[in-house]
Amino acid sequence: MSASVRLPQLADVKALQRLDPWPKEHIWQQKIAGGEVIVLEVDGVVVGLARYAVLWTTVPFLGLIEIAAAQRGRGTRGSCFPTSKITSAPKVTWRSSVRRKPTNRNRSGGTCIWGSRQTA
Repeated sequence: MSASVRLPQLADVKALQRLDPWPKEHIWQQKIAGGEVIVLEVDGVVVGLARYAVLWTTVPFLGLIEIAAAQRGRGTRGSCFPTSKITSAPKVTWRSSVRRKPTNRNRSGGTCIWGSRQTA
């Protein structure tokens, strides 16, 4: 199995419409031209997509990730992203700026804490 992630071409519009029928063909063409779509290809067949938009002309928003039902749960065993090439990422911790009372429990029994993301 050969899997790769790439930018789509106009020839991929029909495959994209099978995965996500909501956008019309001309919208897919615009998204392809704007670089707003990435496709997952397995053995030369488009089997997945990631579609994003830009909010307020500055904030990228990942709107959809779709994988064909027959391809879900199969994994690639590192063929797209070899784990041996992944470097360690910076440690991310969460520092609470507001704490809720201990009586405010979530489903797992933990205390709900709202905070801001901090990087170490």
